[in-house]
Amino acid sequence: MKNNLFRIFVFIILIAAAAFLAGGCSSEETPAPDFSLPDKISVVLDDNYPPYIFKSEDGTLQGILVDQWALFEKKTGIKVDLTAMDWGQALQRMQSGEFDVIDTIFRTPEREKIYDFTQPYATIDVPIYFSNKISGIRDAESLKGFRVAVKAGDAAVDYLLEHGITDLRYYPSYEAIFRAAKDQQEIVLVVDKPAARYYLYKFNLQDQFNESSPLYSGQFHRAVIKGNRDLLLILEWGFSKISRQEYREIDDKWFGVPANGNLAQNLRYLTIAVGIAVLAGAGLALWNRILQRQVHRRTVELEDLVNRLSESEGKFRQLAEHIREVFWIRDIASGQVLYISPHCEALIGVSQEEIYRSAEAYLSNIYFLDRDRVRAASRRQREGIPMDEEYRVMTGTGLRWIHSRSFPVTDESGLIYRMVGIAEDITEQKNNEAEIIRQKNMFAELFNNLPLGTVLLDYNSRILEINPAFTAIFGYEIDEIRNQNIDQVLVPTELMDEGLRSSKRIIQGKIVSFESVRLRKDGSKVAVRIMGVPIRVNGKLVGIHGLYEDIEERKLSEQALVESEERFFKIFDTNPLPICIARLNDSVIIEVNQAFCRLLGYTRDQVLGKTTPEIGLFLDASQRKEIVRSLVRQGGMREVEIQYRNSAGEVRESLRYLELLKIRDQEYVLGLMVDITEQKAARQEIEKTHLELAQAYEATLEGWGRALELRERETAGHSKRVIDLTIQLATAMGIPESEHEHIRRGALLHDIGKMAVPDAILSKPGPLSEEEWEIMRRHTTYAYDLLKDIEYLKPALDIPRSHHERWDGLGYPDGLAGENIPLAARIFSLVDVWDALRSDRPYRKAWSAKKARGYIREQAGKQFDPAIVEKFLEILNNEEPSWMEA
Repeated sequence: MKNNLFRIFVFIILIAAAAFLAGGCSSEETPAPDFSLPDKISVVLDDNYPPYIFKSEDGTLQGILVDQWALFEKKTGIKVDLTAMDWGQALQRMQSGEFDVIDTIFRTPEREKIYDFTQPYATIDVPIYFSNKISGIRDAESLKGFRVAVKAGDAAVDYLLEHGITDLRYYPSYEAIFRAAKDQQEIVLVVDKPAARYYLYKFNLQDQFNESSPLYSGQFHRAVIKGNRDLLLILEWGFSKISRQEYREIDDKWFGVPANGNLAQNLRYLTIAVGIAVLAGAGLALWNRILQRQVHRRTVELEDLVNRLSESEGKFRQLAEHIREVFWIRDIASGQVLYISPHCEALIGVSQEEIYRSAEAYLSNIYFLDRDRVRAASRRQREGIPMDEEYRVMTGTGLRWIHSRSFPVTDESGLIYRMVGIAEDITEQKNNEAEIIRQKNMFAELFNNLPLGTVLLDYNSRILEINPAFTAIFGYEIDEIRNQNIDQVLVPTELMDEGLRSSKRIIQGKIVSFESVRLRKDGSKVAVRIMGVPIRVNGKLVGIHGLYEDIEERKLSEQALVESEERFFKIFDTNPLPICIARLNDSVIIEVNQAFCRLLGYTRDQVLGKTTPEIGLFLDASQRKEIVRSLVRQGGMREVEIQYRNSAGEVRESLRYLELLKIRDQEYVLGLMVDITEQKAARQEIEKTHLELAQAYEATLEGWGRALELRERETAGHSKRVIDLTIQLATAMGIPESEHEHIRRGALLHDIGKMAVPDAILSKPGPLSEEEWEIMRRHTTYAYDLLKDIEYLKPALDIPRSHHERWDGLGYPDGLAGENIPLAARIFSLVDVWDALRSDRPYRKAWSAKKARGYIREQAGKQFDPAIVEKFLEILNNEEPSWMEA
C-alpha cells in the first residue's frame, strides 16, 4: 500500500515537471524579416556586469550575453562582433555611430530620444549599498549629505539627480567602485544588484556592507540608433529563435542551480521524513512518561537559572554604567522608566532619580525647536512605536546633538510590554558634517565664480563639470560634453599629440601650464592659456582641474601681469620667514609657504584645511579670541609674542606680524612668524618681509599700468606724468598727505578699464562712431568692477570711476555735477585732459601749452571745477617756461 502511494506521488510530480519542461521548450517566434539580412553586425556593451558580461582573468569576454549572442549568430547566420568597454565610453561611441547595437542598456526618457529599444529581457533591481557602520539609509532622500559612488553613464545617475542627489563620485566600472570601497574610499554605493552581489563576494565585502530595498527596478534592453527599424526587427526575430529551454540552460550555467535540486533525492528525503513522523508518534507515549521524571530535574535547573540571571543582571548593570551611551528600559503599561544608566546626567543634564520620578523629565532640557517633535516620539513609545530621533540638548557645556533609538520587547504571546533604548552624543559627527557641507559649498561657489574657464575631469580626462567662464570661452553647456574626453572635444587634430602629452604629465602627478590653441563649439579656434592640475586624495590621483584663459587680445597685457604675479608668489613661497594665511571666522588655514612648514615640522598637505589651534599656533584659545578682536578693531597687529607648539610637541616662542585682508567679502589673516626662543631680534626681519609684500602689491599695480601703456603705444609715459601733476595739484588744494597714496594709485589705474576695450576702437586713427564711443565710455565702470573687491584699493576708486564726470553734470558714467563729484576725480580729470591735449594722438598732433591753457580756462564751470582750474593755472604760471612748452 505504501509503495503504491509513493508511486502515485512520484507519478504526479513527473507529470507536472514534464508539463513545465514542455512549456519551457516552446516559444512564439517572431516572423522573419522580409528584407535581406546583413552579413555582420557590431555590438557594444558593458565589460563589467557579472554574470551578464565580464572578463575572465586572461581578459576573455564571458557571461550570459556572450552565450546568447553566440546562439543569435548560430540561429540567424549573421556574424556578430562583440566589443565590451567602460559603460560611459560605450554610450559615447554608440552615439558617434561606431556600432550598430548597444546591449545592457536601461530604457529612460532621455535615451528614448536617441535609441529604439527591443523588448526587455531581464529585470534588474537597483538598491543602495552602504557601510554597516552607518544606519538610516533607506531611499534617495536619506542619501542627502552623503557622497554616492556611481558608474559613469549609468541610468542610476539620472535617477539620483532627479531626486536632488548631486554629490556623486563617478567611476568607469562597477569593479572600480568596489575596489574603492575595499580601500575604504567609498561607503555609499548605488549599483545594480547582480553586479553588486558578485563584487561584494569577490572583494570579501559581504560582511561590511548593508543592502537597502531597491530604489527602483530597471530592465535590460538592446537598442539601435533611432529610426533603424530594420535592424530592430532583425534583433527581435533573431532572439525569438532561441528557445526558452536554451535561455534557461544559459541562465543555469551562470546563475547556478539550487544544491538540492535533484528530484529523486528530495523524494528520498520526503520518505525519510514520513518514517520519522511515524516513529515520533510511537515515541510520544514514551515521552509522556519520561516528562514526569524530568519535572523535578528541571525545577532544580530553574533555581540555578534564577541565581545565574541575578549574576547576569549584575554584569549587565556594570556594563551599562560604564559605557558612554545612555541605556534605558521603559515599561509600556505604566510608562515608567525601569532602568536608565547613570551617564544620563552628563549626556542630557538630568539625573537617574529625576527620570525615575518622571520619564519625560529630560524634555525640559531639549532645545525648544526640537521639543515638540521629541515629546510626540516619547508618546508614541507608550504605544510600542520605536523611536529614532536626532535632537539638541542644552547642557552646561553648550548645545549638544543627541541620537536616540528605542526598540520594542515582546512577551511569549507577541505583545509589546517593554521599550529598550540607547542615546549617544553625536555632536562631533554633526559638526563634522556641517564643516564638510560648508567646505563643499565654498568650493562650489569658488568654482562657479572663477573668472577662468574651469573644467573638472576624472582620472581618465573625461569631463565631469564646467563653470560659466568655460561656457563663455568655448560655447559648450555641460550636458553637451559631460563624460566626453577633454582632448577629443577641444584639441585640434594637428595638436592632438600636444594634448595627449599634457594629459599624460598630469596623470603622472605634474602640473602643466602652457599657451596653445583650442576649438570652440562652432569650430573656430581661440588662443588660450591652459593649466592642468592633478587632484590627489591620500596620494592617489582622483581627478584633474583644467583652467583656460582667453588670451586672444590680451597677450601683451598678460605678460606684464604674469611677471608681477610671479614676483609676488616667489616672494611668498621662497621667503625665509614663515607665512600663513587663514580665514578669520574659523581659523582654517588656506595657504602656507615652505619656511612655515620647516618651522613647525609639518608638510603643506598636513597643514592646509586645519585650524591654527589644531596645529599648535595658539596654545591658549582665549588668547586667540583676544587677538582676533584686536585684529578686527585695528586691521593689523605688529610684533605680537605668542607661544606655539611644533610637530615634535615642543612649546616655543614666536614673534608674529598679523594683517587683516578682505577678498570677495571673505576676511583672512595674513600672519608672518619668527621663532624667537633663541633670538628675539626677528622684528626687523618681519617688517622687511611685510614691506616686500607691500612692494609686490605695488609692483602688480605698476604692471597693470605698463600693460595698458603697451596697448596704447601713443600714450607711453602718460601714467607717470599725470600721477606727478595730480599729486602736486592735490597738495595745492589742501588734500592731506595721508591721502596722497590713494590718489596716486587711483591715477595709476585710472584707465585700467580700457583693457576690456577692443584694440580696433582704442587705437583708431580717426574719430569714433557713436557705437564706438558707447563702448569706450564703459571703461570707467569696467575699472570699478575690476577693482571694487580689492580691499586696499577701495579708497582709490574715485578716480577710475568718476574722472570723466563734468562740473555741469553732462559727464559719465553717473552724471554727477558740481561738488557731488569726488574731489580727487575733479583734480585728476583736469590733469588728464591737460596731458591728453599736450600729447600726440592717433587722430591729431599734440597742442601747444598756450592753446591747451586757453582750453582749460574756457572749460572752467563747464567741464572743470573753477577753483581747481584757478589753482592749476597758478601752478603752470610758476613752472619754468621750458617745462610749459615741452
